Amino acid sequence: LSDDLFAETKGSVNFLTTDTYKQKIYTASVRAKYNDTTFDVSKSVGEKPDENNTHALNNSISVRATFPLLNKDFSLRLKTAKYMGSTLFGVSRRDVTKSVSFAYPVTKNLIASLGYQKNESSLDYYTDEYPTLRFTFVD
Repeated sequence: LSDDLFAETKGSVNFLTTDTYKQKIYTASVRAKYNDTTFDVSKSVGEKPDENNTHALNNSISVRATFPLLNKDFSLRLKTAKYMGSTLFGVSRRDVTKSVSFAYPVTKNLIASLGYQKNESSLDYYTDEYPTLRFTFVD
């Protein structure tokens, strides 16, 4: 690797516990930095939950690029996730959620994020799309 390029890989196993089910989620990620731009790619795969008829993560992939803009770190994130596992009136529910977001630090402790999310479901009731606005406070 050149002096301008830095790369690292990570792996993890997360144990998700909710009121209705438990699930193991395996995640692998790669981070590469070239000059002032950082690229993050993350892939997650969820095991089938321990409870039947549970709507849970099947797999997801997320890609983020972070780069300087007006002397602050601006980031662009794309994500797609597939959820499955439940049924309603005998029809299997399978959802695919796609999102895009832009984040910019307003101050040292406040990040504003603007985005858009679309959910396509095998059950029309759960199909929707909407803009997102999020403020995150950091230490």
